[in-house]
Amino acid sequence: MAASVPITNVSNGDNDSITLSVLSKGNPSVTATVPFVLTAANYAFNMKKNFDNAKISPEKSAVYELQINNTDSSNDTYLLSTLDSNWTYIFRNAADTQNITSLYVPANMSQEFFVKVTVPLYGVSEGDAETATVKAVSIHKASVKDQVTVNTIVAGTFNTASFRAIKETMDSTVNMGRSFDYHIDIDNMSVSADMFHLSISGGSWNYGIRNQNDVSNIACLTVLGNSSRSFVVRVYVPLVNINSGDTDTITVKIESNNSGFASNKSITTTANQFYALSFATTDFISITHQNELNIDPMTVEVWINPISMSTTASENPIVSKLNSVYCRQYEP
Repeated sequence: MAASVPITNVSNGDNDSITLSVLSKGNPSVTATVPFVLTAANYAFNMKKNFDNAKISPEKSAVYELQINNTDSSNDTYLLSTLDSNWTYIFRNAADTQNITSLYVPANMSQEFFVKVTVPLYGVSEGDAETATVKAVSIHKASVKDQVTVNTIVAGTFNTASFRAIKETMDSTVNMGRSFDYHIDIDNMSVSADMFHLSISGGSWNYGIRNQNDVSNIACLTVLGNSSRSFVVRVYVPLVNINSGDTDTITVKIESNNSGFASNKSITTTANQFYALSFATTDFISITHQNELNIDPMTVEVWINPISMSTTASENPIVSKLNSVYCRQYEP
C-alpha cells in the first residue's frame, strides 16, 4: 500500500487516517482491520544575509553570502530565484565550484550559498543603486518560503584595487587527534568591494577554509570597500601514523578578483602527544605520563568529569581542576 501527501491545501503536522480491511476469500467470516495514520512532515526555515550595500565598480563582481537555516526536523531542498533585478545574478555553492539553482539543507542544520552579482560596464553611473530580491522556496511545501533583498551601489570606475592579508594566528602546536583554527584577516583598501578567491596548497594533513560564522567550507569571500573581514583555516591533526614533533606546512592563497593580485600566507602546525587523566576504578584516579605532566607520583589532581578523556580522545574535552591532594601509593 502506498500513500502520498498532497502538495497543496496541507499544513505542517496535518494527518489523515484510514482503516484497511482484510477479508479471507476462503472464509468470508474471517476479517481483520488495520488502522493507518499518515502525518504530514513539518517544514520550516529562514534565510539571512551576512552583509549588504556593497559598492562595486562597473564590470566587477562580488558575492553576497546568504545562509539558509533549516529549523525543523525534516531534510529539505530549496529552490532559489531572484526578482526585480536588472543586472545579472548567479547562484553559487559555498565551495565556489559550480552554479546552482537549489540548495539542500539537512534537518536542523544551516548551509551557506553565494549570490554573485556583476555590475554592467555600460548604462550605469557612480552612485546608482540596484536592489534584487532573493527568494527561497521549500521543494516539499511551496507555502514555506522566505526572501531577502540585496542592495548594490555602483562605485567609481577609476579606483585602485589594493588589499593586504594578515595572519592573525601564529604557527601553533596542536595535540594529535584535535583540530585548530588559524584566523586570517583581509583588509580591502579599495573603494570597490572585492571578491577574494581562497585556496590551500601543500601539506598532507586535512584542512578546511571556513567562514567567520563557522557554517560552511568556503572558497571565496567578499570584503566591502575600505573594510576588513576574517576567515578561518582549520587544521585536523592526525591521530595515527604520526609522531609528536611532526610538522605540516601549507600555503594559503588569497587572490583578488578585481586585480588578479594574490597574497600567500604560510602556516606550519606541529603535532603534540595528547596526555590526559582517566578513572582506573571508582575509588581512585590514575595519572598517565606523570613525568611529562610534571606531577608528583604521590599527588593526585582532582578534575571535573575526566571520564571521557584518554590518549585516543577525538574531541576537545572541557574540564576544570578542582584541587590537588596528597595520597598514599595504591597497591593493586
